[in-house]
Amino acid sequence: MNREIENVKEIMSKRVIDTIKNATFPQMDACWAVLKYREYGILRKATAIEVILGLDEGEISDFLPIFNEGNKKGRIKDYESRHILNDFFYINVDEFRNKEAKD
Repeated sequence: MNREIENVKEIMSKRVIDTIKNATFPQMDACWAVLKYREYGILRKATAIEVILGLDEGEISDFLPIFNEGNKKGRIKDYESRHILNDFFYINVDEFRNKEAKD
């Protein structure tokens, strides 16, 4: 498993992880669509995913990596964050599908 994903699972709340694991297929489809849409920045994507999943503002976006220096200090790192969320959803979709197949 990707080390970045391990870090996200360590710091993201259990509520976020459980919400993603218990999401419906339409919710997961909407999350994937938001992640893949190129016109949105990462903060807007994270906020939209929070709304789709019924999470509070900041429950995902507050855990994304930020720049610590330079003129981008305090801004969310787009590339790293997209890949973390993509990998995180990918793993949880597999778990979700496995759960659905057993039911």
